[in-house]
Amino acid sequence: MKHLLSVFKKLTQLLQIVKKDALIALAILIFKGLTEGVGLLFIIPLLSITGISQIEGSNNKLVQSIHELFETTGLSLSIINVLMIYFIIMSSYAILNYVHSVITVKINQRVVLKWRSLFFKKITYASWTSIQQAKSSDLQAILTSDIKRFSSISNHTIQFVGTAILIVTYLVLSFLLSFQLSLLSIVPIGILILLNKPINKKTYALGEESVKHNKAMQSSIIEHLSALKLVKSYQKEKQHLAVFQSKSNSTEKQNILFVKISGKTKLFFEIFAALVIVAYIFVALVVLEIPVTEVLLLIFIFARLLPKVSKLVKSYQQILNNLPSFESTLKAYNQLHKEEQNNTGKSLKAIKNEINLQEVSFAYGEKEVLSNVKFSIPANKTTLILGPSGAGKSTLIDLIIGFQKPSKGIISVNDTPLNSINQQEWRNQIAFVPQEVILFHESILENVLWARTTATTEEVETALKQAGAFDFVQNLPNKIHTLVGDRGTKLSGGERQRIALARALLRRPRLLILDEATNAVDDQNEELIQKALAELSGQMTIIIVAHRSKLVELADQVIRLNDQLH
Repeated sequence: MKHLLSVFKKLTQLLQIVKKDALIALAILIFKGLTEGVGLLFIIPLLSITGISQIEGSNNKLVQSIHELFETTGLSLSIINVLMIYFIIMSSYAILNYVHSVITVKINQRVVLKWRSLFFKKITYASWTSIQQAKSSDLQAILTSDIKRFSSISNHTIQFVGTAILIVTYLVLSFLLSFQLSLLSIVPIGILILLNKPINKKTYALGEESVKHNKAMQSSIIEHLSALKLVKSYQKEKQHLAVFQSKSNSTEKQNILFVKISGKTKLFFEIFAALVIVAYIFVALVVLEIPVTEVLLLIFIFARLLPKVSKLVKSYQQILNNLPSFESTLKAYNQLHKEEQNNTGKSLKAIKNEINLQEVSFAYGEKEVLSNVKFSIPANKTTLILGPSGAGKSTLIDLIIGFQKPSKGIISVNDTPLNSINQQEWRNQIAFVPQEVILFHESILENVLWARTTATTEEVETALKQAGAFDFVQNLPNKIHTLVGDRGTKLSGGERQRIALARALLRRPRLLILDEATNAVDDQNEELIQKALAELSGQMTIIIVAHRSKLVELADQVIRLNDQLH
C-alpha cells in the first residue's frame, strides 16, 4: 500500500502539467467504453427480432428496461431501427476513438516539451557548483531519452483509471443480469491481479536497469564523439565499437525482457479468460439454469471484461517500467540548485580602483584548492596570474566572476564586497575567454554576434580587427559568413581563439578574462593574440591566466599563484 501511495503521488505530480487534457482524455475514454457497452445491449433486441429469444417472456429487469425504452421513444422494435441505432452508436465510438488518439499524442508531446523546458531551464540557471557535481552525459540522457520515456506514463495512467472505471461499469451491468454469476467473476479477477504482484516488482526493477544502461550508453556515445580523433590516431576503433555494442545490447536486453514479461502476462490472461468463459457457460446453463439469451450476453460481457482487466494490469506495468525514468529526472532536477544571485545589490558601473582579494580560501568538499590568497588587481591594467596545473587558477577566475563563493575571505571591487554588488550588472561588464574555445556550428558573424546580438556588422568587423582576426577572415571563401563547423573544426586552434577574443571584445567589457587563452596555439597565433592584447592595454582591466611566463612582458603586474599559497 505504501508503494502504491508513492506511485500515486508521483503520477499526480506528473499529471499536473496536462491536468485539463488528462480529464478530457479520461472522460472520452469512459464515454467510449460506455458507448461500446450500450452497443452491446442492442444484442438483446436483435436476438428477440431474430426469434432466438422472446423479450416479453423474460423476467430480467435489464431486458424489460430495454423493451420499455423502445416503447417510450415511440420506435418500433424493428431490425432497421435497431441496426440504425447500433450504427449511430458505433460511429460515435469511432469518432471518440479518433479524438482520443489525437489527445493522447497531444498529452505525450506536452509532457515531453514541458519537462524538457523545465529541466533545460534548471540546468541553465543552476549554480556552477551543482553543475560541476552532475555528470554531463546523465543530464543529456535525461533531456534526450528519459523524459521521452516517462512522457507515456500520463497516458498509461489515464488508460489505467479509465479502464478501472469501465471494469466497474461492466461488473454493474453483469450484476444486473445475474448476481450469482457476477459475484463468482470477482474471484478470478482478484486471482489474476494477485498473481501479477511479483511480476509488477520485476517490471519496476527492469525499468531501473533500463535507466542505468541507457545512461551508460549515452556516456559511451559522448566520450566516443569527444575523443574520436584520438581513437582514430591510436587505432582503437574496434575497442570503442565493442564497448558501445556491449552497452547498447544491455539496453536492448532490458527492453526485450520487459516485452517478454508483458507478453507472458497477456498470454496468461487469454488462456485464463478462455477457461473462465468455459466455466461460466457450464455453471450458467447446468448449475444455475440461466436463460440462453442472458448467458450469451454474459459471455459477451465477460469476453470484453477480462481483456480490460488484462489492459488494466498492462497499463500498471507500463507505468512501473517507465517510473524510474521519472524518478531519475526528479532526483537530478532537485540536485540542481538555482544560483543565488544578488541582483538588487549595489550598482557598479565601472572598475575604478581595483579588485581586491583578502585572505581568500576555497575548497571542493574536503579538498582545499586556495588558501589565504591575498593580492589586488588594479583597474585598467593587465594582470598575469601564473601557476602550475592544480594551483587553483580556474577556481580563482570562478570566484572573481561570481560562479563560486569563497569559503573564507572577501573579494571586493572598488572597496565594495562582491557579494553585495548587483551580480547581473557585474557579469554584464565581464567578457570571459576559456581555455577550450566554444564556437557554435554557425557563421563567424553569428558566433561573434552571439555576445551582443544588437551589434552592427561594422562593430563585428571592428572587434575582429581588435582581436587580430580580420585579415584571416577576409581571406576565407565566404569571409565573415564562413561556417566554422562543429565546435569550430574548420578553423585552426589559433583562429578559434582569435574569433573567441573578438566575441568577447564585442561585448565591450570593463573586465576581460582569458583563461589559458594562448596555451594551445602556435607561436605565430600567440604573437597575434599578444599584439591584440597589447593594443587593448589601458582600455579595460585584463586578467590573463597561464601556467607559463611567455606573456610576462605584456603584463603590468605578475601574480605567481603558488607563492600566494600559505
